[in-house]
Amino acid sequence: MTTEGAAQVALEALARFEARLLEVERSVAELAALVLHRPHIPASKSTRWGTPRDLFAALDAEFGPFDLDPAADDELHVVECYFTEAMNGLLLPWFGRVFCNPPYGDEGVWVYKALLELALGHCSRVVFLVPSKTSVSWWHELVEPAKARGECEVRFLEGRLTFRGAKSCAPFASTVLVFERKA
Repeated sequence: MTTEGAAQVALEALARFEARLLEVERSVAELAALVLHRPHIPASKSTRWGTPRDLFAALDAEFGPFDLDPAADDELHVVECYFTEAMNGLLLPWFGRVFCNPPYGDEGVWVYKALLELALGHCSRVVFLVPSKTSVSWWHELVEPAKARGECEVRFLEGRLTFRGAKSCAPFASTVLVFERKA
């Protein structure tokens, strides 16, 4: 290859890198806007639902072992390494294989963060436990396109879960979302 040819190849690679960097910067800015302008959920409404231990054990056996739980607390975490609300897992980098049962009402922001972390190569797999809400905009903007690309598996769980700490089953159905980085 000539010097001019090598220079052209290097310039093309640099242009692709700069375009990808701009895409990531836009994604980070969008995530920051989502985090800063999240809707307020009244304290009287529970947004935390403790993952049932038997369900987590089955997911951990199939998709783990999990390295991080970015939306946990000292009482309800299921992975040894976890981020609390005060730490704000939306602002910290994720790593490895991630399990996330996010605060309900904010699921879309957490899914967006997962897609960003996967795109950056920080984690290889993110497994979510979320309410089955296929009519919300984040489902159509984030889950369906990832599913179409073969990067997301959707599993609707039969019946309604009884979450840790609850006296009866949840008033909603649940879904497991499995996002994986494709090489």
